[in-house]
Amino acid sequence: MLDKFKGCLVGLACGDYLGMPVEFTFGRKDVIDFFGSEILNPVDFIEPNCARRTAGYYTDDTCMALCLADSLLECDFDTRDQFLKYKKWLFEGYNTPFGDRQFGVGDHTYKILTVLREDNLPDVLNHVESHGGNGALMRCAPVGLLYHDDIAMLKDYSIKSAIITHNNTEAAWSCVVLNTFIAYSLLGIDKADFVDRFINDHPDCPEHIKKLLLTDFQSLPAKHKMNTSGYTIHTLNVVLYSFFKAQDFREAVTEAVFMGGDADTQGAIVGALAGAYYGFESIPSNWRATLLNKEHIEEVAVNLYNKKISS
Repeated sequence: MLDKFKGCLVGLACGDYLGMPVEFTFGRKDVIDFFGSEILNPVDFIEPNCARRTAGYYTDDTCMALCLADSLLECDFDTRDQFLKYKKWLFEGYNTPFGDRQFGVGDHTYKILTVLREDNLPDVLNHVESHGGNGALMRCAPVGLLYHDDIAMLKDYSIKSAIITHNNTEAAWSCVVLNTFIAYSLLGIDKADFVDRFINDHPDCPEHIKKLLLTDFQSLPAKHKMNTSGYTIHTLNVVLYSFFKAQDFREAVTEAVFMGGDADTQGAIVGALAGAYYGFESIPSNWRATLLNKEHIEEVAVNLYNKKISS
């Protein structure tokens, strides 16, 4: 199981950094033009603002997931501490590739982290329409790892961790879906059985989430075009399609990134899920070797595993 813990966090970071150079491109053709082929490989690149980024440089997706993991390791489940660690990342560069400054924060997350205070965080799910971005979904995987053997607790903590920045039904339940599927991956359940088991485990799942899960992703054509806006339901749709259509880790991440749009977050989320399902060794060795701070990210995964087995 340690292989799957490592696969989840390293897979998240690899999907993040591989998708980052083509974030906000308009679709598959733009991504192919950037990489020069339909093969996804690490590259150095120049941002539109002329800043050079080294291959392996991960963004807010990985940084915030590491902040959440650190909080779970230090404080068990404490949303106040999670929020403080996200602020430390935003303002002090905590858990960034070079420990200097955050990169890639979304407008909504920035607003919440600068307006809300850690002693007045929401603890009840309400549907705030403007909170429907994918910023909670991209970071939530450590909850799925640490609470994989208690589905009720996993659901509760997935929602509570999401709503401190994204108090929205779709955002919160997308986290429940991802973390439950990560849990199933760790438990060795075949992905063909994920959806039926999820519906059985979560009878209170909102109908529109259930409808998305019941999509026959296998029947959709290869290279199917999807909405890549960054809205959490659209991102979850991309992730589920990429994961269920793929035969291995590389294929899942490649498909999510090559759709363009919010490519780094799509790559990060499917990387976390596929990494948990297929394991650390399934991640291409050149992807792992290029990842900045890979030893630290592996260490965080090992520490989560050790905390779990000692509890």
